[in-house]
Amino acid sequence: MYPVRLGYDTVVKRIRRLMRNDHYAEALVTSVFTVEKTMRRVLRALIVSAGFPTAQTNVLMTKFDGLGKIKDVWQCFDPVNERLSDFVSPFTLQVIAEAQRMRNELVHGYDGWSKIRSRKKSALHTDPRVRIT
Repeated sequence: MYPVRLGYDTVVKRIRRLMRNDHYAEALVTSVFTVEKTMRRVLRALIVSAGFPTAQTNVLMTKFDGLGKIKDVWQCFDPVNERLSDFVSPFTLQVIAEAQRMRNELVHGYDGWSKIRSRKKSALHTDPRVRIT
């Protein structure tokens, strides 16, 4: 992932360069990270501008972990009481949600919300894939 200190224009150039070199998976992950980080930074700025101190803002931000929750609370902190969908089109929000789903499948191998299978008993050597001689 790119360092946070890079500016938006530099990140866009990096994403385009990744796509030009056929690194589409990395471009997807970087794009989704950039969108999520930008939305969280703007929400954080709105919370602070609404009068909350940094300590309370930090606690609040731990509760808003996902696009759905950010959309739900945006209007509470917006200075003119606008919803996120008032200036980011619903189609764009749908594209962002689909990109997040694709990223989760790519990175985690699952949708990010379902329960991961667990194993109670070790099965490492019951059916080894590599034979040790």
